[in-house]
Amino acid sequence: SVAGAAPAQAAGLSVVEHQDGGRMQFYRFSTPSISSNPAVNVLLPDGYDTTRRYPVLYLLHGGGEDYSTFDTKYDIRNHTAGRDLIVVMPDGGLAGWYCNPVASNVGPRNWETFHIKELLPWVDATFSTTGQASGRAVSGFSMGGFGALKYTAKYYGHFASVSCHSGPADLRGTDGAAITHWANLTSMVELGGGMVYGSPWDEARVSADNPMEHIENYRGKRIFLVCG
Repeated sequence: SVAGAAPAQAAGLSVVEHQDGGRMQFYRFSTPSISSNPAVNVLLPDGYDTTRRYPVLYLLHGGGEDYSTFDTKYDIRNHTAGRDLIVVMPDGGLAGWYCNPVASNVGPRNWETFHIKELLPWVDATFSTTGQASGRAVSGFSMGGFGALKYTAKYYGHFASVSCHSGPADLRGTDGAAITHWANLTSMVELGGGMVYGSPWDEARVSADNPMEHIENYRGKRIFLVCG
């Protein structure tokens, strides 16, 4: 079945719209974590068979993009043709930074909670996944690359593989400080003047989110980094 799952609904996540596009399944959710109803594309493998178990790739978009980007711009259907893989492409906000912001003036914009605490269990409950970290990868571009690195380190038992494409890996240091300022600045539009990390910064939150401060948490995982 590709309908909503009871375990996730009990946690506050519910499907408000579903479009069956064959391999591409579209969902829109209601969740107390996000004041706007976030959307997710789920791309199933050719010949999806519920008697089998599939690995899952979470694919995170960059700033100014949304759940549809990998389908409309980057030809994700052809890139995954013939591969036994489920690809989950969620909204992450135009400048959500895959974070729970320090402050929002437009209602909840807790993208991190939505992705990790709600969407991930819903995917495992709804689709025929392995349900194991060994069968779960996360990848992203730019802002989404940061999100992929952050989620892998911060939620150690969730992902066995991470790939970051032109995403920042350090929120501190000479270049890192610029990244954190940029995250704050860009997030103000989405948050109605609120900020992801606040001003002055919530230093504990910056450290918790900073990939470079949690290098040990990548041990034993597959890591791919590229900039271009």
